[in-house]
Amino acid sequence: METLQLLEQRVSQLIARVKELKEHNLQLAEQNKQLEAEQAELFKKIDSMEVSMLSSKESLYEEKELTRFAVDELIKNIDSLVGSESL
Repeated sequence: METLQLLEQRVSQLIARVKELKEHNLQLAEQNKQLEAEQAELFKKIDSMEVSMLSSKESLYEEKELTRFAVDELIKNIDSLVGSESL
């Protein structure tokens, strides 16, 4: 009889443990969904930042070229002024 009670107790413990694990599994599944949604948002932000950086890079390149052109023109003007003064 005692063995039967012990077996019944162990089975009850196993059932309780299975319930706990199922609940924990459900919690983890929900957490996983939340993390996947967060990951998707972060990927969107990364994509947006990449586009923004590329746009900024192009703008900086254009600004660099305009600056180079302006400096070249200034140097030509200075050279022409210095050349005309030496005559």
